Amino acid sequence: MDLKKKYGKVAVVMGGDSPEREISLISGERVLSSLLKSGVDAYAFDPKLRPIHELAIDGASRAFLVTHGKRGEDGLLQGAFKR
Repeated sequence: MDLKKKYGKVAVVMGGDSPEREISLISGERVLSSLLKSGVDAYAFDPKLRPIHELAIDGASRAFLVTHGKRGEDGLLQGAFKR
């Protein structure tokens, strides 16, 4: 099965600006590594370094959220993806 076709470009959203940033980066790197090894077209995206609207510019089809703490688990980030 061609996972690149099935899932499209996947942004692994990690880091952010919460006090749990470092844990999020560690978790995110593990998720990213696993997706890449599985053949998924995935890349790291840190909302502390880039505005979330740039996911559309990147052409991301999906986002795998690995953020923690406020703004990562309170629904604010998830709301940005609501269609």
